[in-house]
Amino acid sequence: MSSFIAAFFPSFLATVFGIALGIPAAFYVNRRMLNAQIDASTAMLTARRKVAAKVLIQSCLYNIKVLESVAEFAMQGKVMRKLDLQLTTWDAVGPVLTPDFPDPMLLQQLAHHWVRLRHLELLNDDMFRREVGMLPAFKDDDMMLGMWGELYELSTSLSRHASQTAEALKPYSASVEE
Repeated sequence: MSSFIAAFFPSFLATVFGIALGIPAAFYVNRRMLNAQIDASTAMLTARRKVAAKVLIQSCLYNIKVLESVAEFAMQGKVMRKLDLQLTTWDAVGPVLTPDFPDPMLLQQLAHHWVRLRHLELLNDDMFRREVGMLPAFKDDDMMLGMWGELYELSTSLSRHASQTAEALKPYSASVEE
C-alpha cells in the first residue's frame, strides 16, 4: 500500500496544483485574447466609419458642383438632360455608418439629404421630358414658373445642405489617409 501512496500522492498533488493554477491561467489567457479581439474589432469598425464618412464628404463636394449647375440652368429656364449626382453613395455607405454612429441627428440629415437628391433628379427628369416634348407642356404659366422655381430652390438648398453636411462629417473622417 505504501508504494501505491508513494506513486499516487505526487500525481494527485500535481493534478490539484495543475487545476488550481491552470484554471485561473486559462481564464486570464482567455480574457486577454477576448480583449484583443474586441480591440481589433473596434479599430476595424472605427476605420470603416472613417472611410465611409470620407466617401460621403467627397460625394457631397462633387454634388455641390452639379447642384450649382442645376441652379444656374434653372435661372435661365433650361434643364440638364441627366443629372450626374452621386445618388447611390448613401445606399453604399449608409449601412456602414448606421449601426454605431455617434450622431443620430446627422444620420437622419444624411438620409433626408439623399431622399431630397432623388426628388430633385425626378423633378429634373420631368422638366426635361416637358422641354423635349416627351410630356405635354404646362398649360398654366404659374405652374410652369412654380416648377422652375422649385427646381432652383431645391438645387440651391441642397447645395448649401451638402456643404454643411460635408463640414459636419469632417470630424468623423479624421486621420483617414488621402
